[in-house]
Amino acid sequence: WKTRLRRMPTTTRTAARLFVLVGVAVGATTPCRLAEDPSLDLHRWSVRGEPAMEDGLRRKLFGSYRFEVADARETFRLSFGMVEGVPWPQFLDQGNYAEARKRVLLRPGDVVVASYPKSGTTWTEQIVLLLLHGSHVAPRLRPETRNHYSAASGLGKTWLEPTLAAASSSARSSSSSSLRRRRGGEEKNAAAAASGSSSSSPVRGGGGFRGGSRSLPAALASFEAIPSPRLVKSHAPFRMLLGVGGPPSSSNNNNVSSPSFVAKALDASGAKVIYVARNAKDAAVSLFFQRAPVSGGKKRQGRRMPMDAWAALYLSGHMSCGPWFDHVADWYAASRVSPNVLFATYEDLTRDALATVTRIANHLGLRRDRLELERVVNSSSFDAMSRGEKTQAERTLVGGERNKPGRQRRALPLMDGARANHAARYQIPPGTRFDDVNVTSSSHMRQGQLGSWRTYFSPTLDRQFNAVYDAKLRAAADRAAADFGIDLADPPAFDFGDDAAPNCRRRR
Repeated sequence: WKTRLRRMPTTTRTAARLFVLVGVAVGATTPCRLAEDPSLDLHRWSVRGEPAMEDGLRRKLFGSYRFEVADARETFRLSFGMVEGVPWPQFLDQGNYAEARKRVLLRPGDVVVASYPKSGTTWTEQIVLLLLHGSHVAPRLRPETRNHYSAASGLGKTWLEPTLAAASSSARSSSSSSLRRRRGGEEKNAAAAASGSSSSSPVRGGGGFRGGSRSLPAALASFEAIPSPRLVKSHAPFRMLLGVGGPPSSSNNNNVSSPSFVAKALDASGAKVIYVARNAKDAAVSLFFQRAPVSGGKKRQGRRMPMDAWAALYLSGHMSCGPWFDHVADWYAASRVSPNVLFATYEDLTRDALATVTRIANHLGLRRDRLELERVVNSSSFDAMSRGEKTQAERTLVGGERNKPGRQRRALPLMDGARANHAARYQIPPGTRFDDVNVTSSSHMRQGQLGSWRTYFSPTLDRQFNAVYDAKLRAAADRAAADFGIDLADPPAFDFGDDAAPNCRRRR
């Protein structure tokens, strides 16, 4: 930009400099200014799921969810996988998943990084890998593949659900064909207005996708062969954590495991968990740029789902991994009853990375001096990880191993947990379409900032979101307290502002 500025005529250059100075001054004096969009109104949208989420949870269905949000003028649709009634990032094979729940066991030395989607998972994984193996391994880590485990380097994480139980593409295609036949012409009309929805059918009566993409015994053997310490990623609700065995169903909740069983099994395993949470507004905005569809057909004509429609889906729990509120409240309660679970926040990592990294190291029983901790902080910073992604992207696009003719725009995986094979793409349901910023971007790390939600929320949407947020988080905390048998008078607190805007902060 400096070169362009020098080439401008003198008068234009002066005006440009004045514009920048005024912009900086305004930004410094009004850090809390929200987006000015009077059309954003949470209450104009109605949300529904097919099947209804209550029915899916009650019947523990497998297959896929189709979610729809509509107002009087337009409709947006998107889909997720469905695992025992919970919306899921991937489409999983029911048989393989059930078998994995019984057979996969965490062991002493294992570390699980758990989170709700878009809450700082990859960042925390980078920190843990550097703490476990030393900051000197930073050049060997690959943020562009989300640090997926590599046998060659002996470094990386494993995301168990898609690794062990991903549904085959043929099974999903068969399910899609079945749905199209059942709906006939109505399906064609719906597809014209769909914006990234999958036509995979929700499976009734406890059925599911059949035919996993790989041999489960072979996948289990590969996971078992990873030397300790193993790093595992999870977006699962606490009671669905994979690796603690197959407990009996709880009589008072819809998921397969009682929280008390999972907590005891986790403690017995000797594994440690770091759960990282992020304030709901920033997490919602980050996921919006990854998953929000656009209205229109195959050519992606139309506009992206507006933020108030996305907020309606997010607040109602029609989102990958279910409601944010229950996910966070349950893991927060788990951290209160299990010494093996550490509850950390994206905001604490951003404001005081050294202190939070020290907490993580202490939780894992790792003794690291201050200089090494500072190296870990530096090598896991947003800038350092972004530089690593950019370098790998340049290598890949200029002739790297995944650079194939005609596929340059998809040379790098776009979704968290993506890999260079077909199983890696299960986080993107069939038929999902994104606008160009999603399709062409090679980075899943968007900004790494606090309070970016203010750019996209209007004052009206902010007030509406807060009202729903307060009620739902309190209710989720009450449910968690009852399920875990503890007093949870104070639900987890989040900072909705940033360091530059202390008057914007809302502590819970």
